[in-house]
Amino acid sequence: GDFVEDEAAFLSPWDRGFRFGDGVYETLRVHRGVVIRRAEHLRRMGEGLAILALDVDPDRAFPAVDLDRLVAAAGLRTGEGRMRLFVTRGVDRGTARPPRAPCPTLLAHVEPLPANAPPSDARPLALAVVEAAFPRPAAWSGLKSLNHLPYVLAAAKAAQTGADEAL
Repeated sequence: GDFVEDEAAFLSPWDRGFRFGDGVYETLRVHRGVVIRRAEHLRRMGEGLAILALDVDPDRAFPAVDLDRLVAAAGLRTGEGRMRLFVTRGVDRGTARPPRAPCPTLLAHVEPLPANAPPSDARPLALAVVEAAFPRPAAWSGLKSLNHLPYVLAAAKAAQTGADEAL
């Protein structure tokens, strides 16, 4: 419930999101002080939390009034920005096995986008087709987990070929 500057934010090294990628996130656009498609993003976050069997209601975890206060505190009432919402299973000094009674970590972060940034990059992009680093079960399709290692490795392979993006 506290607003802090980036430099003052603290994440325990025992947080399962940091240690195991055990959590989910959503990225939302902020346009002139309005969080775009909040309900849709929170619904998808709820679906991801259900896959993780993590009992958190995103609407209660990230109330609209608090997100609006965060946007205002960041000075984005008239500008453009990006908001990221994170839920992890919380701090746990145990093994990879999830704790029976987790205490989730909730984090909302907002940042301004550069002034006069175009809505998308207009230049043509080079695309590299790369072999997936890790297969993902079909049940995870659409899951926005904190573990993006397959995407990081694919992007690195694409960059090695001089491409902008990986498919």
